[in-house]
Parts: sequence; C-alpha cells; structure tokens
Amino acid sequence: MRDTTPKTPRNGGICRREFCLRTGQVVLGAPLLMGALSDRLFGAVERQCEWKKGGLFGPGHKATATVRSAFLRPRGEYWLGWPGTSFDIEGHRKMWTEGIEQSGKEVGVRVRTEPDCLYDEADVDRFIAESKAANVDGVVVTLLHMGHWGFADKVASSGLRTIIFAPIGTTFTGHLAPSRHRTGVYTVSSLDMDDVKYGLRMIRTINQMRDTRLVVITLADDRTEKVDLLGTELVFVPRTVYDNTYNGVWEMPEVESIAKEYKRKAKDIVEPTAEDLTNAGRNYLTCRKIIEDYGADGLSMICLHLVADHTLPCPPCMAFSRLNDQGILGGCEGDTNAAIGMMLVPYLFGKPGFMQDPVPETTHNTLVAAHCSCATRLNGIGEDHEPFILRSHSESNLGVSMQVHWREGQRVTMASFLGPRRMVIEEGTVVGNVDTPPAGGCRTSVDVKLDGITDTRDVLGFHQVFFYGEHGRQMRAYCQMAGIEAVSSEETARAAKPA
Repeated sequence: MRDTTPKTPRNGGICRREFCLRTGQVVLGAPLLMGALSDRLFGAVERQCEWKKGGLFGPGHKATATVRSAFLRPRGEYWLGWPGTSFDIEGHRKMWTEGIEQSGKEVGVRVRTEPDCLYDEADVDRFIAESKAANVDGVVVTLLHMGHWGFADKVASSGLRTIIFAPIGTTFTGHLAPSRHRTGVYTVSSLDMDDVKYGLRMIRTINQMRDTRLVVITLADDRTEKVDLLGTELVFVPRTVYDNTYNGVWEMPEVESIAKEYKRKAKDIVEPTAEDLTNAGRNYLTCRKIIEDYGADGLSMICLHLVADHTLPCPPCMAFSRLNDQGILGGCEGDTNAAIGMMLVPYLFGKPGFMQDPVPETTHNTLVAAHCSCATRLNGIGEDHEPFILRSHSESNLGVSMQVHWREGQRVTMASFLGPRRMVIEEGTVVGNVDTPPAGGCRTSVDVKLDGITDTRDVLGFHQVFFYGEHGRQMRAYCQMAGIEAVSSEETARAAKPA
C-alpha cells in the first residue's frame, strides 16, 4: 500500500498558521479544502509570493545547494599584465565576494567563500580536494589576474560543477577555449553579476530537479521510477485516484470563490456555464489535494480518457492553468518529457511554461503552438495575467479552457526534452493569436516566427514548452551544466539532408 500521508517539505515551506498570519488570508481567500493542507503545499504558495518580489527565494528561505567560492591571483604586488598595476585587488575582491554571496542568498544557494586567495597549484589542489570531500554542489572561481587561467581550467576539469567568473580585464577570447564547452562548467566574462547569479541558480535547479516528485495519473499504473540523469521521481497512479478524489470535492465556498474570480478576470466568457466553472474549481481542488497527498511538486494526467468516457463532466484545463500560474506543475496528457520541461522553466526563470501541440503554418513559415490549457501569468509567477477568454475544451466542447492572448512582438523561447539527455532549444517572436473558429484545434493558439528556421515543418519534438523571454543562451548553459545535449531543429535538418 502506497504511503499517501503528506510529506515533510523539501523546499523550506512554512506552516499553514504562519502563512495565514503573514498574508492575512488563506489560499484563495476562502476556507481550506478538506482541512489543513500540508506545509509542503503552502511552501509552493510561499514561493509564488516570493517570485512576485523578483526572486525565487525570499529572506530566510532554506538554501537547497552549497557552493564554495575562491579567488585566483599571484602573490604580492601586481607588475604589468592585466588587470594592471592600478587595479585595486582587495577592493574588487571584497566587492565581488559580497556580490557572489548576495546572489547566492537571492537564489537559495549557500556560498562559502575561502578566507584566502588561491595563489599556486598547491592551493588549487587543496581547494579541489576539500570541495570534493565536503560534497559541495559546485564551486565558483574568480580570476583576479589573467595569468592564472591555467588554475581556473584545472578546477573546471576536476569534475566539480564550476562557475568561472572572469571580470573584464582578466581574460581574452583564447582563455575561454578549454572550458567553454566542457560539461558541468559555466564561464562568465563580464562585470555583470546577473550571469553569476544565473550560474548559481543552475546549480540549485539541478538539485531541485533531483528532489522533484511528480504524480502522473495514468489508466492503471501503480509504480515509481526515477528519470535518468535528472533524478526526478515519477509516481504513477491509476486514474481511480483522480475519480475518487474528485467525487469527494463538493460545492464549497472555495469552489465558488474560484468561479467568481475567473468570471471577474476573464475578458469574455463564450461557451462555459456557471456549472462548468464550478466543476472547473472542483478539478483544481482535486489536483491540489492529490499533489498534497503524495508530497509532490506537481501533477500530470492522461486527461483525455477521463473526458472521452464521460468520467468527468469537465476537463481539467482551467485547473492546470491555475496550478501553473502558482508555480505548481499542472501537465496534460501524462507526457513526462513535457512535464519535466514545464517544471524546469519556473525553476530557472520564475515563469510558467506552455505545453503545446506544434502546427506548421506553411504559408508564412511560422509555428502555431496550440493547447487548451495555458497559464495566464506568462510574464512571471505572481505577475499580472495576460488577457484571457474562458472557452470550452475544443475537442469535446465541454467544461472550461483558456484562450490566452500572447503579446504580439514578445520574444519567446522553446524548450523540448527528447528524453532526459537531449533538449531542443529555439527562440522566436510572437506574431499573432489564432481564433477557433475559424481555425480548428485548441483554444490557446499562438503564432510564432522561430529564428533561423528555413522550413517550419522541420521543428523537432512534440508538446514543446514555450515561455516568455529570450532565454535560449541560458537554456543551453543549463544543458551544459547538467550534462544534457542541446540541439537545434535547423542544424539537425541540415545534417539529415543528403549531400
């Protein structure tokens, strides 16, 4: 018998009482579903609040990764050689120590800075050995002189996940060659600390993906497995779990609160009735209860079968949209690759991802990304929602789904796992939104012009995840740090063509 008691929070969640005292309200401003929810679920809601402040982790949040930081420089006074004899060594060391440690606090990484610099090979060897013995999650080495790149490369080739920070004045292009493509390494040549912070975020995200648990509701499965490389735990449960939980959720004040909220915020309501909105609210509470029961971070479900055999009067499209707006995964069709991608996006960027069906528009060489469930807070978890219309689930014409209008001209990124060791990454621009009708297909249909795609029919993958922002470079950096092969559709298509 599976243990379905609420699990201890793994991400530093606060208790229900403390959350209520902090916010002056319970979740959704209405009574809680079936008694007190676990700390873990409130931890997810807490994360939503902290995202609104501009960072994934707020003050006092438990760190989920540990990193050692050290500076590389020659002994004594500088004479010739970059960064130059006028360079304030100790002043810059102090400034960047504070910057790296503050960046760690903002993204949930505990940074332990070495009290002294690494001057020679013996110091570097000791730093590597001690870091491995301490089982740290990664290291940061900062160059204070161009002549110490050999030591930086030695750390990067040691097997430790490594961020090399080379402030302007400590590197030429040639210095980057040995480490720039090495797995587990991220090199920053800049004065901008944001990229160093992103490097720390990547290390933390690798840990989060390893500690993530996803419930996958299937037809009859009852098993648990780990995703290769990533370590994410997939808990497969039979669909009866959803049926039984849904049947235990009735028209409570919270259900009506959800219905009223969506009626108030929607730009328009086309097909759904008041009863549909009530059932959509019950779906949301059902998903939330299952996530709580399994101590999980999200849920994916083979939902079309429940609709096809009339088990449910309302598909879970709106419920999934709401979960993703809160930073809690709600994934369609039991697609675990897509679910993992959807989980990765908020971990790295604090934004929800949109799992979609790719439709090539061959006249204008664009890709129409279509699905009936789409988050509305595309600018970021906790940010204002994009305009949306409440529609029915297109294929069944039942229930409530979301027609979300993506902002024209908005830069977007596409990420698609082809198994855990390979990811397709593209960037593009939103050129419009497609209405149904006159088109068929899913309610949210966003038309995207992808960069550098000669023929949109060559776009790789299915159920690719789209999200706001130009993050292709950062996604490829994450793949390199995590040991995932990053590929592009155009390069793959070009390589497949006969000579």
